[in-house]
Amino acid sequence: ANAALGWMLEAKLGIAPPPEPATIAVEGPERFAGNFESESFWARIDVEGGRLTADISGQPAKVRAVGPLQFVLDSRIHSASPLTFEASAEGAITGFTLGGQKFSRVSGEAPALPQHWRKALGSYGHDFIPLIVSQRHGHLYVMTENMVDYRLTPVNLHVCDLPRGMYVDEEAVFLTDRRGRVHGINFAGMIFSKRN
Repeated sequence: ANAALGWMLEAKLGIAPPPEPATIAVEGPERFAGNFESESFWARIDVEGGRLTADISGQPAKVRAVGPLQFVLDSRIHSASPLTFEASAEGAITGFTLGGQKFSRVSGEAPALPQHWRKALGSYGHDFIPLIVSQRHGHLYVMTENMVDYRLTPVNLHVCDLPRGMYVDEEAVFLTDRRGRVHGINFAGMIFSKRN
């Protein structure tokens, strides 16, 4: 799709698209593998056949190296997005940046999700495009529009802030009955009933 757009712009405006950076071999690809988190998303980097692959908050992605720590990432929602790894003085990969988000490596066992928030896990809304609340690395995430898992930040026992990159100054409010059971969610002003 990007190539076709480039050709159309070149035909219309006479401006040639910039050349794609050459793909290079990755030295020691295993050092890049692992779990990462940003303020808004989780990520998993793996090595398959000597090449890096990624899962960015539920979106499978292709990754190709264009420099020692510089990569290009493509998925359904990323198009040749720059991904730059950060390394310690010893060469250990500590994190990366992608799309304005700084991801840090998740080390060791993550803390368990507090029991109170486990009641919020599940699916909300209709069969078609439900909201799905899950946990990863001891944090709550919500998947919307069948796209990605967005990290929720608890404010109190019922309210979570939505992350940067989603809605500005919006919240998810978990609705409970008299026994404290979660029966729904007010997600940025939209009410969804819990399905399971």
